[in-house]
Amino acid sequence: MRTIHTKCVLTLDNGERLTFEPGAAVPPEHARHWYVLLHSHEPAPVIDPEAERLAAEQAAAAEAEAQRVAAEQAEAQRLAAAEAAAAAEAQRAAEEAEAARRAEEEAAAANAKAAAEAAAATAAKPTASTKKKAA
Repeated sequence: MRTIHTKCVLTLDNGERLTFEPGAAVPPEHARHWYVLLHSHEPAPVIDPEAERLAAEQAAAAEAEAQRVAAEQAEAQRLAAAEAAAAAEAQRAAEEAEAARRAEEEAAAANAKAAAEAAAATAAKPTASTKKKAA
């Protein structure tokens, strides 16, 4: 970046006009115009196409790496969500199995109680032989 010492107006190749106030910094993309803007005796900087190509490749590689990392993070989040859903389903299934087990125990206990009550009722009824003895 170079600093402007006087107010300058730059007309770009596409016709766009940029005004730079004193103390403003000239961005690198306008490097070839610095010598016009700065009114200095410095030659315009040489733009190295190879360096620009390398910088563009590095920027593209950095962007690709950022996208790869973002994709890995999204996949990790998806897997974590799937694991959480599976754990919740397993917990629900365990709760249902426990409820079914308790229901079976309660049914077995009710059946046992009913059988005991039926046996007691049968034992309490007078049989034919006890009726003869009583008569």
